[in-house]
Amino acid sequence: MSILEQSQGRTFNGVEQRLILGMSLLAGIRALGVSMIMPVFSFFALSLPGATEQSVGIAMGIFAISQMIFQVPMGYLSDHLGRKTTTIIGSVIYLLGTFLCGLAGNIYFLVFARSVAGAGAVTGVAMTWITESVNKKSRNKSLAYMGTGIGMAVIIGFPLSWFITSLGPAHYVFYVCAFFLILALAYTVLFMEDENHHHRESNQIYSFDETFKIFKSLLRNGNFLRLSVVGFGTNACFAGVFYIMPILILGQTQLGSMWKIFAPTALIGTALMFYFAHRADRNGSLQTVLIGLAFEFSGVFIPLLSQSIYSLIPALIIFYAGHCILASTLPVVIADFPVQKFKGTIMSIFTSAQFLGMGLGGIASGFILKFSSNGLFGFLSIMMLCSLTVMAGYKNTVNENSQLMKERQ
Repeated sequence: MSILEQSQGRTFNGVEQRLILGMSLLAGIRALGVSMIMPVFSFFALSLPGATEQSVGIAMGIFAISQMIFQVPMGYLSDHLGRKTTTIIGSVIYLLGTFLCGLAGNIYFLVFARSVAGAGAVTGVAMTWITESVNKKSRNKSLAYMGTGIGMAVIIGFPLSWFITSLGPAHYVFYVCAFFLILALAYTVLFMEDENHHHRESNQIYSFDETFKIFKSLLRNGNFLRLSVVGFGTNACFAGVFYIMPILILGQTQLGSMWKIFAPTALIGTALMFYFAHRADRNGSLQTVLIGLAFEFSGVFIPLLSQSIYSLIPALIIFYAGHCILASTLPVVIADFPVQKFKGTIMSIFTSAQFLGMGLGGIASGFILKFSSNGLFGFLSIMMLCSLTVMAGYKNTVNENSQLMKERQ
């Protein structure tokens, strides 16, 4: 019996196992690239001609802004061409942008290259691919397995980035990331199958006007708006935390010791994600989302009280644990919206809100940090408190979400 079959509750069938294992590998490889870039990005960017705190914040945020802009078009494209084809297209664009980042000779070219990489926006497509292909009762669990691949990638990526940087210039990290992305792209082309593509093709052909009608309905749906606000706020805080935390922690420890901090952070976050994913499958996702938000709020509030390394490390661990919990539960809540043939579009709209938050969060962090680190943590605390308040008003009822179906008909 495989590891997936040994999961508590319902077992995954063969198709689901292949999809989950494949998507976990792909998500892990993409996350490995991101986690390798994150620790050295601010230091690499600040070393480029023309770089300032603000321009580095823009270079960090423009990737997410570009992701936000292209999430919905990619989701719409996946509803027509299929999840696999769209994932391949997005992966090629992302690969090109990552390679261009390694060639950057000044901050302006880096901003351009990051915007190209962000255009390969298939996060929403990937989430839709797995949530629509796995039994509803096991969605949180399936996303937790994907999260395991991501968590392990973070554990490997942080120390690996320091090792690569010790051997040569920091921009080599981008080339290593591009190599891993080529492996992920090859795996997608050769081994992944879009099992539901023919089912979607059998539905009646729908127009852009019909998709736009769904978009307007979403803007009138209280639950979807709440989830989008939460996605925006939490990702703005994520960008801010990973902008300022490495700088503050590095000021109180050695560069070679950073992996000793981030590796346990990833391990604890991944373990808690699994625990709460199983809990959400049994008891529902809403309570788990609120717990994740409480974790994130605590993680950004603690540094307001103290910014010693003994406060920053627990704060980072708590915040990242909350981020991992939300990563496996929020997409499942979105997947419950009952408009099957528009799920790619709906998920991508939500993901766009997340990336908009990450983009603006990175840009804002660069400007606020110039004046005060306390001011930045105060800003992040307000964002998380607002997210908690908004999510507390979520109506966990079938009627609220089903209103989308009625408005479409």
